[in-house]
Amino acid sequence: MHYSMPFCKTVLLSDRFAAISDFPSTRVYASSRGNGGLFPGSRFLNAPSKSLKKAFFRKVIGQIVMPSKNTHDPLHDPLLEAQNLLPGPLKRFFARLDSKPRPLQHIQVEVTSFCPGACAYCPRGILHSAWQARHMQDKVFAALTPLMLRSRRVHLQGWGEPFAHPRFTDYVHLARKAGCAVSTTTCGLVMNEALARRVVESGMDIVAFSLVGTDEKSNCARKNVPLAGVERAVRLLQKAKKDMGSALPHIHFSYLLLADRLEATLALPGLMESWDIAECVVSTLDMPVLPEHWEWAYKPDENDKIARARDVLERVSADVAEKGRSLRFCLPGKKTGICREDVDKSCYVDAEGYLSPCIYLNVPFRKEMFEQKTLLEQKRLVYGNILDTDPVQIWDMLDYRDFRADLAHGVTPPTCLTCPKRYEHMF
Repeated sequence: MHYSMPFCKTVLLSDRFAAISDFPSTRVYASSRGNGGLFPGSRFLNAPSKSLKKAFFRKVIGQIVMPSKNTHDPLHDPLLEAQNLLPGPLKRFFARLDSKPRPLQHIQVEVTSFCPGACAYCPRGILHSAWQARHMQDKVFAALTPLMLRSRRVHLQGWGEPFAHPRFTDYVHLARKAGCAVSTTTCGLVMNEALARRVVESGMDIVAFSLVGTDEKSNCARKNVPLAGVERAVRLLQKAKKDMGSALPHIHFSYLLLADRLEATLALPGLMESWDIAECVVSTLDMPVLPEHWEWAYKPDENDKIARARDVLERVSADVAEKGRSLRFCLPGKKTGICREDVDKSCYVDAEGYLSPCIYLNVPFRKEMFEQKTLLEQKRLVYGNILDTDPVQIWDMLDYRDFRADLAHGVTPPTCLTCPKRYEHMF
């Protein structure tokens, strides 16, 4: 017999199965309809708990999820929360039942385009009057959930300082409830003791601190971002980890190599040891905004320049390895035929919810900037907004699939013709 159920307390649920208790009665309501939702007015099979002949149901009767007082909060997802309240063995059991392919390696999410820095190479500082500075709204991040359920990692960083968003750690919690590893890249400017503790409590696995130099002189391109400030942020996070007895998050360096200060990288092994950093990834400037910025970048045809950089970085990497740490780097070389952003297994979502293949095709300039010829030589490429269309549907759009297929088969779309990512190799 079927009953129309009022909103009640959740015991457990999944895409294929749901069970709720009508506490304080002894009855359990279950459904295997696979509609992926438990909501007011849903219809479920009504049976005494004993008749279900499932001992684990009786064990989790006490695992009650009360209706949230914050039901207006878009980040409150009772479906995800109920599953995460289950005991470990049951959580793993239902995770197997619910297991879906996770074809995406990662989703990069621009939680904010605000930044207190003014780096000399960043389009935000150079074209400040055209910049759109905005925080992502909670409803936008919540709308990402269907796509997060298909992704292995969520990287919370775009064209701004991610920790400047007031609900950053709340976004981490929701992404982790969706089964994703979570990482970010930060300049560290807004780090304080309270934030450091919240970051550790969030359970995110990687925080990468961005660097451009190894001393204040080589770091001068990062206006308002002193190297001493980055070190302070690293120390605060390390202290919070120690005080709370946590191994996470792992703290990395994300080092931007500017060609005119190559020699500064020779100090990286010592800096990593002094700051107790286990891993570092060195990359090059991929989107010079002004013509003179090409002096900081590495063009694919600058063979001698690239060879010098590779020689130095190989020595640095060997020195780092001798100290029991890890350093990888990428440099342009022969055309790879594929994009290093790996757009077939990743995507980018900006602060307004627009989905793009990568961060370089979605710079937060005002629309009129893309209607003019600019020094960026870039066009904005978006395939939809996740507030209007389910993000999985956007990912599966024919035009988007064709874009990814072209890149996979070595056919470069017009928007990617000037991008050096097609030439980059990781070492």
